[in-house]
Amino acid sequence: MSLSNRLSLLLASRSPRQKRFQLSQKNIYIFPSRIGFVFIALLLLMLLTAINYQSSLIYLYTFVLASVFFISIWMCFLNLSGMEVSARDQAECFAGEPLPFHVQLYSSGHPVQGLQLGVDSKHLVDAECDSGDVSSLTVYGGTASRGMRRLERLRVQSVYPFGLVQAWTWLRLDAQALVYPKPIAMVMEKSGSHVTDSDSDSPKRLTDEQTEIREYEPGDSSRRILWKHLATKDKLIVRQAEAAALDSRWVRWDDYPVGSQELKLSHMCYDVLMLNERREVYGLELPGKVIQPGQGELHKHKALAALALFGGDAAAFGGSKA
Repeated sequence: MSLSNRLSLLLASRSPRQKRFQLSQKNIYIFPSRIGFVFIALLLLMLLTAINYQSSLIYLYTFVLASVFFISIWMCFLNLSGMEVSARDQAECFAGEPLPFHVQLYSSGHPVQGLQLGVDSKHLVDAECDSGDVSSLTVYGGTASRGMRRLERLRVQSVYPFGLVQAWTWLRLDAQALVYPKPIAMVMEKSGSHVTDSDSDSPKRLTDEQTEIREYEPGDSSRRILWKHLATKDKLIVRQAEAAALDSRWVRWDDYPVGSQELKLSHMCYDVLMLNERREVYGLELPGKVIQPGQGELHKHKALAALALFGGDAAAFGGSKA
């Protein structure tokens, strides 16, 4: 890590975590880029040549190019100044996948050019921020284990307009990502809730002949409607609530006889995803946590979140990288 990055990280660590930052002279750092150092060396060489030969033309070119360098410092600062950086909604991924964080950009005064963002200097992505428009993007870091992960620091940088200087900042942006367990299939010898079709002990979906049915009444759940009867009887038929309540599957902690906690959660995650893909009604039971049977995307995310947060705390990501 370079000395300039160490200094900026130290300064950034003193600021509190926030959902929103506005860039200004308080948090923007300026330093010559690699090309800028080559440019400075060239200017010194031209100045020495001008002094040695007493050439007015070389003096003129030297001072003009030096003016360009100092103007680029000012333009590079103004390019980032005034832009707002804020955290968006919580991101989700599975363990072993690149860790995403949702970020939002806004500039009211001018478009921001040559913008790059990332969790560190090695994971930068190009971004656009037009004047008056809200831009959204996702920055990715390395992989992370199951649980809630926070973005420790966000790097924002630009080398606009000539690439001679670099303006950057480190922001302690309060962005979060929820990492679900890695889904792993498992063939179980005995289970009361495993969802494969070969399990004789698992709950089976009740057939129409095994349920008590009646005509549809306003307020009945659409999940209990027997749609295939609509074509034959030309009316809506629903299962009785008592019978329909049996038409569900449970993903239970005690039904996964494996020693590793993480492996258990991975198997349960796989079964939740499979049940959701089949549009089944299912519930989830963890030690100290029970999610009643349901279906749909919202129910799936609720179950996956319970698996992701089981027995864990939020942890920071990207705190020590540059």
